[in-house]
Amino acid sequence: MALLVPISFTNKMHLNLLNLCAFRRLFAYKELVSLMLVFALGLLSASDGVCNSKGEFPGKGSYNAWKKANGFYNTGCHFFDQNKYTEALDSYKQAVSIYPYDSSYYYNMGLAFEKKKDYVSAEREYKKAIAIQPGKFHVWYNLGSVLYDLNKFDESLRAFKRASACNPTKAQSEKLKWYLDDLAKRRVLVR
Repeated sequence: MALLVPISFTNKMHLNLLNLCAFRRLFAYKELVSLMLVFALGLLSASDGVCNSKGEFPGKGSYNAWKKANGFYNTGCHFFDQNKYTEALDSYKQAVSIYPYDSSYYYNMGLAFEKKKDYVSAEREYKKAIAIQPGKFHVWYNLGSVLYDLNKFDESLRAFKRASACNPTKAQSEKLKWYLDDLAKRRVLVR
């Protein structure tokens, strides 16, 4: 078993040796140093949980586990932003293994799978995010989009209708309109 000794970069950030060992296995030396600098500068915080999330504790499970999982989650977001989707997925999966109650983790896994054109896996992850927190427009919208790409038009229509029930902004409503119009045309052609 690995020794868990915190290494403090600031008062609010800690990176433990177990995480450091995991990073060494995943990344080349340069990427490890770059990632450590990102943590040290406060661009990613192991306790903030701020990538596509309000950073609010979901209220289930251990708060400390959630904080620890956010370190992996934010690392995944860092990789996602660099178009390193496989590495992002590895980090998101570690976050989920530590704290499985945050819908943002599953949502971002869905995004990474979608970027890799693995729509079946993206569908699965979006559905997990919805099971945890069903009222998020962007999750329903992305699920509808993935189902559309999988030619599951009836399911896609249901997902887009659920998205429209989540009080979308005007811009979000306009994005939905294209899909809803196209699906309406397809339903007419099927009959």
